[in-house]
Amino acid sequence: MTAALGALGWGSWALVVNWEAGWASATVSAVVQGTVSLCSISFLLLLANQVLGRPWRSPGIRVVAGTLVPYGVLLTVVVTAHMIAHTHNIFLTIAPSATIGIVYSAIYAYKNREKYAPEAGARGAVVGTDRATAPGLPSERGPKRRV
Repeated sequence: MTAALGALGWGSWALVVNWEAGWASATVSAVVQGTVSLCSISFLLLLANQVLGRPWRSPGIRVVAGTLVPYGVLLTVVVTAHMIAHTHNIFLTIAPSATIGIVYSAIYAYKNREKYAPEAGARGAVVGTDRATAPGLPSERGPKRRV
């Protein structure tokens, strides 16, 4: 529900700031921005979790990388989508959501800096899976099963 409201809100914002380029162009920009807004949070969190799960030398580097790498990838995708759609005012279209997005990314990376860290414990095939309790994965304590 929140993603749908975000898509509607940011799509409407794109329509307003691109209105001077004409109705058709503004509508395309609004659809692009709404779609990107709808999909971006899941994509951002997926990338952030992958980056946070890497063996960084310190939690500080983990937070910076967990903020900037996924956000940079997402921002590149958003700008590229708007360039392809010939959005008239790309900067004005993405500036508010980009500002909120970088703040959200930083808070998320800071709060989850240890949760996905490889040194937080034994990991299974999926980040966050504990080998001692995960069904079907060999235990670190007992004999290993052949699969």
